[in-house]
Amino acid sequence: MRQRQLLLLAILPLLACDRAPASSSGAADTGLALATTARAKDSLIGLKDSLLADKERQLSVQSQML
Repeated sequence: MRQRQLLLLAILPLLACDRAPASSSGAADTGLALATTARAKDSLIGLKDSLLADKERQLSVQSQML
């Protein structure tokens, strides 16, 4: 029992380590750096463009309401 506790105490700091790669640009991770194929990158860019278009429509509606 004592050996298991010591083993657990030895392993816990390793599990707590941050294994995420450091972002060199300092910007929020968009997943583009993790996309490995051109198709995946194109998909993420298309999604981003779609979300930006939705945001623009929402801002337009909000401006009209004011």
